[in-house]
Amino acid sequence: MFSLLFLSIIACTLLQVNAFNVEDCPQGHYCTSRAITPIPCPPGTWSNAGASKCEACPIGYYSTKGGASYCTQCEQGHFCESADLSPQPCPLGFFNSRLGQMECSPCAPGTYTPAVASVQCTICPAGSSCINAAVLPEKCSLGIYIKFISHIEL
Repeated sequence: MFSLLFLSIIACTLLQVNAFNVEDCPQGHYCTSRAITPIPCPPGTWSNAGASKCEACPIGYYSTKGGASYCTQCEQGHFCESADLSPQPCPLGFFNSRLGQMECSPCAPGTYTPAVASVQCTICPAGSSCINAAVLPEKCSLGIYIKFISHIEL
């Protein structure tokens, strides 16, 4: 009985000695009062040093790896649908000229995007047709023209 009580006291003492102080918790991790080691923040979250919990990345920011000490702002030409996923490029026919966006904007009629991840739409050149903003302009056939009047702001 004495040896069982002695082992219990030693085990409790060891656990208290090995418990991690929240103040010593490294950035990108969180520590609870019962944790023996720091716990990495999951993707989509971050923390400063000494954190007892991880913070969610703000809208328009992301962190794709665990243990992040900061979130990265979603770049132009991309959108960040979820904070734990990498930014996705704007598809053809869409653009994004601003940082930290959750969606891309469609191109106006008479414009197109020459590539994915576009930061602006391009005005259709004279003598060409841009019916679909996701398709490169098509030259008009000889003797054919398209009369298109539009009020486009870029």
